[in-house]
Amino acid sequence: MLILEELFCNTVEHGYQGESDRPVWVAFRPEPGGCWMTYEDSAEEHDPFVASQDPLLDAGVELRPIGGLGLFLVEELSSSHAYERRDGRNVITVHVRENTGEPGAAAPPGVQPSDEGN
Repeated sequence: MLILEELFCNTVEHGYQGESDRPVWVAFRPEPGGCWMTYEDSAEEHDPFVASQDPLLDAGVELRPIGGLGLFLVEELSSSHAYERRDGRNVITVHVRENTGEPGAAAPPGVQPSDEGN
């Protein structure tokens, strides 16, 4: 749910520029070993994984900017993630593994396994 909250907050704050009644679409597909989530919004085209920045985890609190950890957490908590622009929507697909220590499921076409979170 943390991943969903982060994507939603980013959509409202950055994509929809604050309060909005514009929709988002979310679908879950559980499977043995984990769950796929597809998140969509109709904001301007934006691939959050391209703009991802190093959150300076080793820096002292006084040197770190406010924010910037949300997308890092999405990348760390997911076993794979992908972005595409489809039919006027930003579409983010994320796989989260069940916490069993077993290898994750194979990625669907177009989704690349993440180096993070493994």
